[in-house]
Amino acid sequence: MKSFVLTKRISFLSVLVLVGASLLGMRCFAATPNILFIVSDDHGWGDLPSNWDNTEVQLPTLDALANRGVRFPNYHTVPLCGPSRACMFTGQYSTENGMWRGPGSQPLGSPGYRGIKRDVKMLSEYLSEAGYATGAFGKWHLGSLEGEVPNDRGFDEFHGFLGGAHPYWISESRSKIMHNREHDPLAKGHATELFTQWA
Repeated sequence: MKSFVLTKRISFLSVLVLVGASLLGMRCFAATPNILFIVSDDHGWGDLPSNWDNTEVQLPTLDALANRGVRFPNYHTVPLCGPSRACMFTGQYSTENGMWRGPGSQPLGSPGYRGIKRDVKMLSEYLSEAGYATGAFGKWHLGSLEGEVPNDRGFDEFHGFLGGAHPYWISESRSKIMHNREHDPLAKGHATELFTQWA
């Protein structure tokens, strides 16, 4: 059996690609697995009962998904939502992927630009190339300029909002909800319920 030496520079995405490639190689034995990637803001490791003996909060569905899925207990994060998402979706530290602060509207290449570098591929792009149908629902917060929106970064379907914050209750008059590249003026209801419905 060959041994592989993994350096410190191996990225989270590289591991996913290796796992994905090995799973794709087993297609004759099993169908390509579905991937459900849940990201929640302000969600600590200890907030899930499956991570420790928490008896106050019961989350049976999330616990079941976590216990049957792949878990990353040593993931490195950033104390900001957008850069944390960028790290997860690129497999790179924020200093490498270019998003060390929230996305701005500065032009690409300008000194104030703070988005994911265009030459950095995202997990969604790799999955799309591998033949997966991809979708993102809810908060994006990884850029709103052309080339940065979900449909430009490997997602076939997007239904949610591009910015960093949105009211819990969505009404037609205040909604910034997008469906793919278009504004969705009919979106109305509780954000979490709508995102779950669309997914």
